[in-house]
Amino acid sequence: MITGAATGLGLESARQLAGRGATVVLGARDAGRLKRACDAIRAAQPAARLHALRLDLSDVDSVRDFAAEVKRLPDVVSGGGGGGGGGGGGAGVYCLMLNAGVMALPRRAAFPLSAAANAASAEEQPDLQLLTNHAGHHLLARLLEPELLRAGEALAAAAARRSGGGGGGGGGGGSAPRDRARAVFLSSCAHFTTYPPSRGGPVRLSPFGGPAAYDPWLAYGQSKLCNVLDAREFARRWRDAGAPAVAVAVHPGVIVGTELFRHLPGMGWAPLRCLVALLLRPCLKTIKQGAATQVFAATGPVVGEGEGGDGAAGVRNGAYYADCRISPSSAASADDALGRRLWEETERLVGGGAAAV
Repeated sequence: MITGAATGLGLESARQLAGRGATVVLGARDAGRLKRACDAIRAAQPAARLHALRLDLSDVDSVRDFAAEVKRLPDVVSGGGGGGGGGGGGAGVYCLMLNAGVMALPRRAAFPLSAAANAASAEEQPDLQLLTNHAGHHLLARLLEPELLRAGEALAAAAARRSGGGGGGGGGGGSAPRDRARAVFLSSCAHFTTYPPSRGGPVRLSPFGGPAAYDPWLAYGQSKLCNVLDAREFARRWRDAGAPAVAVAVHPGVIVGTELFRHLPGMGWAPLRCLVALLLRPCLKTIKQGAATQVFAATGPVVGEGEGGDGAAGVRNGAYYADCRISPSSAASADDALGRRLWEETERLVGGGAAAV
C-alpha cells in the first residue's frame, strides 16, 4: 500500500514493486492522476495487479474511508482459513509505504480554514504539512495495523513451515524470520531543521502554534521529524509486543523532479524545474534513484538488532535509512519520550486508531 502513488517516488515505487509481482494499492487525492498512473504501469506490465483508491491524508474521514476500502479488498480480507495467503483469501497488508507529502506550503495554503476559525482557538490549529505528512499517515498506519500484523503472522507461519518448525507467532523463539511485515515512513534530511526550543520546538504540540507562528520550512522539517519519531515509536511498540512487523524511516535524497517542490516560487513551472535539475544535477537524484531506498526498505530481508553493520545487508527495526544504508539522524529524532508524547497527541488529534498493539 503506497500513499502519494500517482506521481514521483510513489509511482516509481509502485512500478518497481508491481514488476516484482506484488499486488499494489495506490492511494492519492486526484482520481484522474491515479488512473493515469495505473494505466502507465499496465502499459509496461500488462499483468500488474493494482488497486487505485482516493485518499486525502489531511482529511480524517478520507483516511478512515480509504482504510475501510483497503480492508475490503479481496487481496487483503481474511479468507478465514488460517495463516498464509493462499486461495482462501488475502493475508493482510505486507507493507505500508507512507510516501505522500507536501513541502513548504505558504501560510494561506497551510491554514485553508484559518479565516473562518475562531480567533481564540487559532493557536490550536495544526498546519496542513503536519496533518498530511504525519498525522494522516499515523492514523492510516493505526487503522491498517491489524492487517499488517496479520500479514506478518502469515510470513512467520510460512517461515516456520519451511524450516520444519512449529507454529508461527511473531516474536517467538528460534532464529528470527528473515521477512516480516513492515511500515516505511518517508522522512527527509530536513528533519534536522525544525522549530528551535525558543519557538516551541523541536515539535510543537498542544498548542500547535497556528498561523501566526508558522514558518513554511521549519514546519516541513517538523513534519519530517515526526515521521522519524513515529517510525521509532511503532518499532518500539512492535518490538516490545513481539509483533511480526518492523518500522523504519527513510530519506530518499533531494529530487527536484517530483511535485514536492511545486509550492516554491516558480517551481510549479516545469521548465524552471528542469533548469534547476540541470544546474544542480551533480547534487541531485533521479526519481528512480530516490525510490531505491524505500523499495529496499519494503523488500530487503529483516536483520536483528546487532546484525548487518551499517544496515546495507537488510532492514533493521526502528532505523533511519538513506542510500539503502542506516544513516545518522538528529538528536531530537532519538528522543523516545518526545516520540511517546507525539504518539499521544497525534492520537488525540486524529481521534485514535485501531489499538492493535
